[in-house]
Amino acid sequence: MEDIKKTSTQYAIQVIIIANLLMLIAYGVQYAMGLTPSLLAPMAISYGFYLVTAGIFSVIWKKVAISNPDMLTTVYMATSGFRMLLALATLTVVYIVVGREQMMPYAVVFMIFYLVAVGHHSYFFARFNNKH
Repeated sequence: MEDIKKTSTQYAIQVIIIANLLMLIAYGVQYAMGLTPSLLAPMAISYGFYLVTAGIFSVIWKKVAISNPDMLTTVYMATSGFRMLLALATLTVVYIVVGREQMMPYAVVFMIFYLVAVGHHSYFFARFNNKH
């Protein structure tokens, strides 16, 4: 049980570090390329999505790992599918709000954050499951 709590805390810390690094990289790219339409709004939406979904899934994972570890694979698949649906819903709302002409920066930045989030989530918990 202590191992699960420690793993959950490590995951949360890594998510915060990765999200902040992605923000710094995106801001650096924006500054270096002199992009006039600011990427601040797309970065903020992507950053918030990453932190909120990772936080929620971390809590769910910890509860399932403690109460029913045999269900971890099912939980992983369910959270991955749910994250994709949330991403589609988020991008749909952004599309409705900003319109078609301004959608590209949102989609590109969001996709980068999303792919990094899925990659980190998969790697981290696959490594944990292989240890146990």
